[in-house]
Parts: sequence; structure tokens; C-alpha cells
Amino acid sequence: MRWINCYFTQLARRIVRSFLFFLCLFSAGPGPYAALGQTPHTTLNTDSLNYYLQLVEQGERQVGEAFSKIGFLYFESGKFNSALRYFDQALPLLNGENRSKEVADIHEVKGVIYGIFGDNAQPRRYYRLAENQFTKSLNIYTEIGAKGGALRAYKKLSEISAKRGNFASAVVYQNKVIDGLERLYRDSLQAQADSFNDLLNKEIESSKDTILINEPVTASDANNAPKLFSGKNIALALLSLLLLLVAGNWWSLR
Repeated sequence: MRWINCYFTQLARRIVRSFLFFLCLFSAGPGPYAALGQTPHTTLNTDSLNYYLQLVEQGERQVGEAFSKIGFLYFESGKFNSALRYFDQALPLLNGENRSKEVADIHEVKGVIYGIFGDNAQPRRYYRLAENQFTKSLNIYTEIGAKGGALRAYKKLSEISAKRGNFASAVVYQNKVIDGLERLYRDSLQAQADSFNDLLNKEIESSKDTILINEPVTASDANNAPKLFSGKNIALALLSLLLLLVAGNWWSLR
């Protein structure tokens, strides 16, 4: 009988607890978001959505730039595997920046790392990976007009092609480097010449205000010029001389 009483006692407690639970649930009513979920004409706030999406993109880009900087630090310290790991994390986060110089620099450094790996082991695999990275960097440098970066990429492609035994491609890339250097040299000389000409023209323009330019005398100017030895001037000079002589004699008689 004792276990029967215990059984019914526990059952009664469970019933009471269940009743109290449902009572509290229905007395509290629906949550504050239930009405929003049932509203049929709720519109999306696109302005707020775009704002927060921009924040997410900016945050991702900043994180990608940070990963890139960390990768370059590991590369400079010779920890190439860590550098590659951070570079691979940086590239997907630089959204909308896939044609930027920073992304091109990452591909270039990754190519350098793969070239170093190929010098030590599995050259066929790593040289191919290096060539792929250098090609990506070359395409971006060329597209954004970074001539120095493009020349570096051509030079590295020439070196890696020679290591792979593709000497014809190595010569082609090396000629690209030579042609690029010649163009840069000519552009530099032309820029210096243009700068010198601009400076010279400015000096000439500024000196026009201080230089006296003698213009030829015309006949009308000669006729209008005052005549020093005219008859009137000679008479006035003789009269002045006579007055001086008279004044001198009068002063001596005193």
C-alpha cells in the first residue's frame, strides 16, 4: 500500500506542475515579436540593411588587409608556410579589391615562396605554382598601370621559365623586361626635358617685366623728340652767359 500511495502522490504533483506551467504560459501571452511575425505587410528596411552590409564588407576588407600585413611580416622573417596561410585567408576577404595592387603584391610574394620551395624539393610542382602566381600578378599590374610591378613580374617569369627548362619563354619574358626598361628610360628623359622646358619658359615669362627692350626709332618719334641745338635754345644760352658776365663785373667793382 505504501508504494501505491507514493505513486499517486507523485502523479498528483506532476499534474499540478503541468497545470501551473500551462497557466503561466497562457497568462504571459504571445511574445513581443509574435505580432511582427504575423504582420502581412511588413517591409524590409533596405537602407538599414545596406548600411550594415557595408559595415560587414568594410570589416571584412580591414581583416583581409590585416591578414595580408601579417603574411608579409612572416615572409620577411622567413616563415613561409605561415605567410602562405595568412595570404590565403586575406585574398577572399579583400572583396571588390581583386584587381588592386595589394592583391597583385600577394600573388607576387606567393610566387616567390613557391619558387623557393621548388629550389629545395618538388621543383616541377612548385615552379608551376610560382609561374601561376607571377602570371596573376602580371595581369593585375598591367591592368592597373603599375609599370614597375609588371617589370618585376616579367623578370620573375623569365627566371622561373628558365628553371623549368622553357628557355624560349624565358627569352620572351626577358625581352619584355628590356623593352620596358628602355621605355621607362625614354619616358624619364622626356619628362626631364619637358620639366626643363617648362622651367625655362617660366623664367622667360617672369623676366619680360624687368628686361628693357630697345625698339627701333621711327621718323615720327624723331620729329617729336626735343631739339637740343635749336635757335631759341642758342639765344637763351647766350643771354644767360651775358648776364653772368655783367654780374661778375659788378661784383668786382664793389
